[in-house]
Amino acid sequence: MPLSKKIPVFDIMTKNLVVADLDTRLSRAQELFLNFGVEHLPIVHNDTLVGIVSEFDIMKMYATQLDAKESISKKEIEEQFRMEDIMTKNPVTITPDTPIGKAAQLLVDNKFEALPVVEEGALIGLVTAKDMVDYLAQLYA
Repeated sequence: MPLSKKIPVFDIMTKNLVVADLDTRLSRAQELFLNFGVEHLPIVHNDTLVGIVSEFDIMKMYATQLDAKESISKKEIEEQFRMEDIMTKNPVTITPDTPIGKAAQLLVDNKFEALPVVEEGALIGLVTAKDMVDYLAQLYA
């Protein structure tokens, strides 16, 4: 596949998504990250994308909590925080026909690591910086 700005992200996006909902607890999110090897969880409510959470977002939340208190238990964090509290709300999205080059530029310009792919309001995929690197590696292997 030649390198072209016209190739749509549909060709490289992750289609089998692991998602969470607004009430997902941190322990469950951590299980999803570990068990499925993902770094980003789209957050859906009533089948609509409402946010996205990354492993980094969770680490940042833990660090903030530890800075605010001398200690905090896993139980306290589990009781206090859900995805709704940590997620990036209303994330920037792209459509499946968005050219790879445009998606890559959005990732770079905004310092994002993932972009949800939405079609007619439905979440259908996720394109990540890793997907971009994998695509380039295949082209030049």
